[in-house]
Amino acid sequence: MIFADNKESLTVLHCVLDERLFSDTVFRVVRLNPHRYIVYDLRYLNGVDFHSSHTYVERSQRIRDILEEFHHPDLVALETPEQIPSWEFPIRGYECYDEHPGSMGVFLPVNE
Repeated sequence: MIFADNKESLTVLHCVLDERLFSDTVFRVVRLNPHRYIVYDLRYLNGVDFHSSHTYVERSQRIRDILEEFHHPDLVALETPEQIPSWEFPIRGYECYDEHPGSMGVFLPVNE
């Protein structure tokens, strides 16, 4: 796997995933530390633009299904936002989505 930050700096990650998930699958993640990432969204699934044709609810469910079936957190942990305890990492805000396929989320800070 490769992690690209907002400055497009690339980091190679050694991860345990099933081989059926290696054909250009692109997640949008936030790095908590070098070995732990929160998976927020799914852009491409095996080379197909999944984001444009599915709602956020559908994409979130597919992320949960993929991680449950194909991912083993032995080297790098990929987790959903629901798996991260709020006491461990303070929540700065939430992304809100509409029900339209391909729409982008809007970040709303907690202190508003």
